[in-house]
Amino acid sequence: MRKQTQEQTGTSEGSRERILDAVEASLQTSGVGRLTVSQVSRQAGLSRQAIYSYFPTKDELISAFLIRSGERLARHVERVFEQLEDAHEALHLAILQTLTFVQTSPIFQETSERDELAPFLSSRGELLIGLGREMMATLLARYFAITERAARLPADSVVRLFISHILTPDPDASREDVARQLTDFLLKVVSPPKAD
Repeated sequence: MRKQTQEQTGTSEGSRERILDAVEASLQTSGVGRLTVSQVSRQAGLSRQAIYSYFPTKDELISAFLIRSGERLARHVERVFEQLEDAHEALHLAILQTLTFVQTSPIFQETSERDELAPFLSSRGELLIGLGREMMATLLARYFAITERAARLPADSVVRLFISHILTPDPDASREDVARQLTDFLLKVVSPPKAD
């Protein structure tokens, strides 16, 4: 019997990233509803068994892709804060750029695709929501002189509002308007009231 390499069985670390890269490429051409494990397998150059060894279901595959995308966005948002001195402006720019990235992604362009993704961002999206909440709470605590505990509820609220704007965008509101409103909401919660 021939010995299989790590890549053939899907056990190497590089294979996991390759699979998620294949999910990204496949989503851009076929969307969430038509995504298949066979398609990802062909795109990644790995067997279906290799895919299933990492992700036992299609839902886990999509969730892992969304979490990886969320982690990449979180790193980008942190860089925005590090580059701008004004925390208010950094917050606005981070929200605007994140909203722009998501809303211009091919998988969010069609209503049917957003409907397919909705469970992964809401009822089955606790990991992704948790990632967004923790990242936002850490940034709020760091830049607005509040504790991370005090920042958790406003961070959670803005992440959920953000998801709502992604899944059901207001056709009459620009991304700039939405970003400014979310920023203003957060600032009212985390900034101490000005003394008269």
